[in-house]
Amino acid sequence: MNCIIRIDELGLINQIIIKYMRHDFFLEKDITILEKIGEGAFGQVYKGLYKQEEVAIKFMQGAQIQETSIMESLKHKNIIKLYQYYKHGNCQYLVMEYAAGGSLNELMKKSLEESIISQIMHSIFEGIQYLHSKQIIHRDIKPDNILIKNTEDLSSIKIADFGLSYQYKPEIRYYQTVSQQCGTFIYMAPEQILNKAYNKAVDMWSCGIVLYMLLNQGKHPFYPRIFTKKEFINSFPDLKYEQPLHASPLARDLLYRLLQFDQDSRYTASQALVHPWITRKFNDPIPMSVKQFGIYILIIIIYFVYNLITTKINQTISNLIQKRSY
Repeated sequence: MNCIIRIDELGLINQIIIKYMRHDFFLEKDITILEKIGEGAFGQVYKGLYKQEEVAIKFMQGAQIQETSIMESLKHKNIIKLYQYYKHGNCQYLVMEYAAGGSLNELMKKSLEESIISQIMHSIFEGIQYLHSKQIIHRDIKPDNILIKNTEDLSSIKIADFGLSYQYKPEIRYYQTVSQQCGTFIYMAPEQILNKAYNKAVDMWSCGIVLYMLLNQGKHPFYPRIFTKKEFINSFPDLKYEQPLHASPLARDLLYRLLQFDQDSRYTASQALVHPWITRKFNDPIPMSVKQFGIYILIIIIYFVYNLITTKINQTISNLIQKRSY
């Protein structure tokens, strides 16, 4: 008797074989899968156990070498740790730190005190500053990718998902630009949306969006009022958001400095970390942006040169007058 197997049955058999192959692989590596906790463009994320410790396991098919190589180089309290990397056939597994508190998405729906929001943003800026110091642009900062290790300790905030991240060569300076458009549309900086060259400042724009949402119980500053990419582009460069008047003047000042259309006028992570709303030292001066500082230095140089020239001219005139008097 001939055995005829339909295509759909064959597909199911293949799935079962693959499942059991993975099961054997996980047993060998002392990995236990518990439940699915997330899914993105590059793979699925599961909660599991690795050597009896709770972990998150990201499963990817195909080559995602960039994410793995970047994560292997990172060691910071505000960055999700990569414990182990495995490759099995065409599949890759990232065994990572598990954040039991979930993402910012749920937390930001609550009415949070500014002191709490400041702690959250401080942790995010610390992580971003570290990434930028290692010549890495995250390029997908958003509430889904900001995780909470412990809800009782907001210094445990973790930046996750480096699937879209990009790393410069070590010798390249801060303002080298990149042209590849990627990220989540409603968190992308104007220069990305406009397909212009951009730099690490795109992460700071995304931080501004996150700060606005934390101050406004999850409300986005532009979306859905501006719904499409075309509408965003048409609103440039006069992109305006509704001021959170309930927020303190210092909170609104930091927001303004992050959501600058001009990337050179936007705060860096280092500048954001010393802003008085973040440090809670409310009487401290507000630091200037890189562009403001450059203009300030230029004014000082012009003033110095002007005084030097004026002094020289006055000395020359004085000498001429003295010679004529003789």
